[in-house]
Amino acid sequence: MNKKLTVILSAPLLILGVVLILFGSSLIKYTPDNVQPTAIQVQLIINYEGYAQNEEYNLTLPSTNHTVYDAMILTNLSLETTGTGPFLFIVAINGIRNNHDGNNRWWQYWVDRELAPVGVGIYVLQDDTIVEWRYTHPQML
Repeated sequence: MNKKLTVILSAPLLILGVVLILFGSSLIKYTPDNVQPTAIQVQLIINYEGYAQNEEYNLTLPSTNHTVYDAMILTNLSLETTGTGPFLFIVAINGIRNNHDGNNRWWQYWVDRELAPVGVGIYVLQDDTIVEWRYTHPQML
């Protein structure tokens, strides 16, 4: 009876083992897509909405968790900020300040044509990302 109980209890484990051997390798497959690139390409656009000539930067960054703000630091932009990390806020880009003379225009950024859902200090960039800053009237998600 002991042997019979052992066989009955072992059978599901044996079947599971065979299934994992046959199909598991296709679930955990190494492909070049799984390799992290050594560098990422990012396009940074500054859209002044007519207040100055727009600027465009094509940047190459190491692939280790760089934020939108990190990319901006690599340019020759003059930045005024307040706060840090998730509370980092862009006050001015190249001397053009938020709500200058009460014009109700603010710096907001889009990533791949969508208004960014988090702050500039924590949005981690991916390869082939387009970041566009617009000096525009406030827009909400």
